[in-house]
Parts: sequence; C-alpha cells; structure tokens
Amino acid sequence: MAATKESLKRYSAYKTFFQSPQGREIIKDMYRSFGRRQSYVPDSFDKTAFNEGQRNVYLRIGRLAKVDLSVLEHEAEDDEKKEINDVIE
Repeated sequence: MAATKESLKRYSAYKTFFQSPQGREIIKDMYRSFGRRQSYVPDSFDKTAFNEGQRNVYLRIGRLAKVDLSVLEHEAEDDEKKEINDVIE
C-alpha cells in the first residue's frame, strides 16, 4: 500500500517530535511505565489485554518515529540508576 500525503506528513510529525529531547523523555517514560513490565497476568485475560495494549502503543510510537527503542531503554535504565544514586548520596 502506497503512503498517502497525509500519512507521510503524520510520520514526519512523529519522527520530528519523538526524536526531539522532549519526545525522547516521553518515550523513556512510556518504557518505564509500559515497556519493561510483563504484559501477561495469570488468570486475567482482560488485564493482560489491557497491558499489551499499552505496550503496543509504546512500540508503535517507536516504529513510526523510527526511534531505536533499545537505546532509549538503556538511557531510561541509566537515568533511573542516577536518580537512585542521587537519593542515596
């Protein structure tokens, strides 16, 4: 399926925003909230589906923005370690 003018404009907007410093922070927050936890909840189809839906939004944004999520995930983990160290010190 060929991309339409509108879809190309939308992809460009995703890329512009989510590759900005502010967008990167939002993606890292989404990773902490939705990306690293396990979606599956035993004996709860509805909770599993809900969690997977949240995770899917995070993955979709990364794909549309052409962002390397693994890099941002590592940054998010490093940021958290720094925050913990700052509290301890």
